Amino acid sequence: MSHAKYLVPSSATTLQSVEVACDIIIFNKAKTMIAGGFDDISEEGSSEFANVKATSNAETEFAMGRERTEMLRPTTTTRTGFLGSHPIAS
Repeated sequence: MSHAKYLVPSSATTLQSVEVACDIIIFNKAKTMIAGGFDDISEEGSSEFANVKATSNAETEFAMGRERTEMLRPTTTTRTGFLGSHPIAS
């Protein structure tokens, strides 16, 4: 019997896929599962993240006196957004 689970693409989809696969194995609905995902960076997606100010703005960070190495601060309240691994449109 085949068990297919499809998740809506969003942040942390890969982690959710692995969690669903683990749950299926734990509850003995399958012996093995293949799970994973990837982030596809596109100009449209990058622009949308920038439009809702979800990404860190380098100009703002520099104006606050921060160096490039200080822009990734996921647990601070003074960050201006998350820092992507690819350049984000602005």
